[in-house]
Amino acid sequence: MTIEVLLADDRDIIRSGMRRLLGFDPEISVVGEAETLADTLRMAEQLKPHLVIMDLYMTQADRATKQLAEQISKSIPRWIAVSFANDDAAKQLAASVGALKLLDKISLSDDLIPAIRSHAPNADATAAA
Repeated sequence: MTIEVLLADDRDIIRSGMRRLLGFDPEISVVGEAETLADTLRMAEQLKPHLVIMDLYMTQADRATKQLAEQISKSIPRWIAVSFANDDAAKQLAASVGALKLLDKISLSDDLIPAIRSHAPNADATAAA
């Protein structure tokens, strides 16, 4: 099974780096890229990726509300947050807006593919393949 992911970050260089990194795994396909939260929500509804990899602060998480968390979880039921901030406050913020996991952007080269594999739907079947 190919795992389809949508990349969402307001910085092109971060999206480009993630896309390049994921290009090394034939079982992961980048189906789209978004630069804003609005684009991410729209593209997630249209493309229905297995997983969204999204910059935590694109969620406007510093101003997160229950309504925003509900909107994100409706459009993006499975997503992994990425951020340069990886402290307890960022982890709590990521959890409050429904992220499955928070990855430090500094360590994406080591952590991104394993996180996608372990949080994709049917992760057990994907890991066994």
